[in-house]
Amino acid sequence: RPARACVWQLRRLRRRLQGLPGIGPFQDDRELQAIARGETIGCVPEVSVNVAIDREAPLTAPARPPLAEQPMSLPDVYVWAVIDWHFRYQRPQHIASALARKGHRVFYLSNHFIDDRRPGARVEALDDSGRLFQVHLHLPGAPAIYHQPPDAEALAALASSLAELLAWTDSRRCISLVQHPYWRIGSRMLPNVVQVYDCMDHHAGFDNTGSAVIEAEHALIADADLVIVSSQWLADALAPQSRNLRLVRNAADYAFFSRPPERVRGDALGRPIVGYFGAIAEWFDCALIRALAEALPQVLIRLVGSDTASAARQLADLANVEFIGEVPYADLPQWLHGFDVCLLPFRVTPLTEATNPVKVYEYLSAGKPVVAIDLPEMAQFGDTVRVASTPQAFVAAVAQLLDDPGGSTAVAERQKFASEQTWDHRARAFDEALENIAEPCVSVVVLTYNNLVFTQACLFSIEHYSDYRNLEVIV
Repeated sequence: RPARACVWQLRRLRRRLQGLPGIGPFQDDRELQAIARGETIGCVPEVSVNVAIDREAPLTAPARPPLAEQPMSLPDVYVWAVIDWHFRYQRPQHIASALARKGHRVFYLSNHFIDDRRPGARVEALDDSGRLFQVHLHLPGAPAIYHQPPDAEALAALASSLAELLAWTDSRRCISLVQHPYWRIGSRMLPNVVQVYDCMDHHAGFDNTGSAVIEAEHALIADADLVIVSSQWLADALAPQSRNLRLVRNAADYAFFSRPPERVRGDALGRPIVGYFGAIAEWFDCALIRALAEALPQVLIRLVGSDTASAARQLADLANVEFIGEVPYADLPQWLHGFDVCLLPFRVTPLTEATNPVKVYEYLSAGKPVVAIDLPEMAQFGDTVRVASTPQAFVAAVAQLLDDPGGSTAVAERQKFASEQTWDHRARAFDEALENIAEPCVSVVVLTYNNLVFTQACLFSIEHYSDYRNLEVIV
């Protein structure tokens, strides 16, 4: 690795200097190890950051939670989020949690700001590890991020609030994991930062996405050190614009969904249950649900999730369609294990063609038979998912699986697939992609004349306080 080559060259140069007349010994390995442990020996250089930091400025209430030390070998991860942590539990939260389990300190910057003109941030510990936090930055007006990027005044306010956060985290090396184009500029304000765009949706497909946000996304794709996408459709669309792109699909918490819950939500009338959980929004196909309900009146169709598409009103005349509403993530297995067949009833649009549905991995984790509309990402599931391209084929597939769900062999095959598609697998893929980011060679030129003692200290500092992996030193 470039870092190892750099260290070897520095040590060889150090030995040559040490052999010159009048040059005393360099710090020994015990002192180097002490510095690696964070003990102070001589002058320790300050980390260069891109915003002004007041290291005595307190964070806003509640008081600072316990914070683990940053590992020497791992950068801090700042997730510039597209949703709040306590919204529907999806890819953003799963990836953040998995990276924290791998040892990174993870700071999840919520899209929900605190409307306050004073610089600051509210920090919430998300577990007791000292490595996983949600952060609400102060920003006057607390704007929604989906309509337009921040202007110069908002960026200045974000920088001031971020500076206060950095005074607490004292991050030396950072990854900015950007999940919405709103954060394109703000995410570059961190020290020694690598910017990664985690693109999990076709943003232009959402009704509430402004044109300025789409322009910001184009710039983000071109500028980011790494672009990660969640589907092949997104990979094909973004690859011409990106200099470094990797496909990392969604996954499931297999252990959570595969384990049978103590309580299973069945039907009081004993009917078979055909179920769906997730957002019931603009992409949900109400006409397909109507066709299914009318063709199978003896079956209960249970829909679990927030309804923002007025689907309940559109289907109110159907006695065998039940809307449960939003339920806590922790309760989802109770509903899932009560389903006899699981559904993916989406309309075919550019938005859904770009999606890699998390819920399909979750359905399969429970070993359930799944019927989905024909979307590009369904091909990767192979025979574990039944795909239908017409309403008639969709209804026929559901009816067939109700009659013959496949037995224990089919359940085992579905669960085997899901067990190999967990969020820990995806976190490893993220880390591998980050390790392979090409970094330009940086030259450090040290000018010296009759100051060999200072040269010794300078070379020592460069060798032991640089996190950059592709570094050369010229004396």
